[in-house]
Amino acid sequence: MKKVLYMLLLIVAVAGCSAQFGNPVLGRSSSKIDRQMVGIETRADVREKFGTPNLIFERDGVEYYEYKTVWGHGRYHWMIPVVGWIMSWWQDAYTYRETNLYVGFDGDMVKSYDVIQTSGTVN
Repeated sequence: MKKVLYMLLLIVAVAGCSAQFGNPVLGRSSSKIDRQMVGIETRADVREKFGTPNLIFERDGVEYYEYKTVWGHGRYHWMIPVVGWIMSWWQDAYTYRETNLYVGFDGDMVKSYDVIQTSGTVN
């Protein structure tokens, strides 16, 4: 029984160190997304490549699709009883990076796209 408990704690500790959510197809860098956008000319191409957008909005008469992916890692030493809880008082931060792809359309044709990347640390 102890071995099962130790394995479970090890799995939680390793799996809990990083996380990713959003669009799994979307590249994490501008250059990767530039390569992914090669040959994409229509709204159908965009949906085929990236799937359903996270957000659809209109700005200045142009419809945009937004795709995003967010990933990060933290210090999860607080999972260790007593010692981890004490350590987390002065050393508990989560670092994240976010990549957003905005694709604008002129009718059904791709008019333009922009990639915006942000990152930060949350305590």
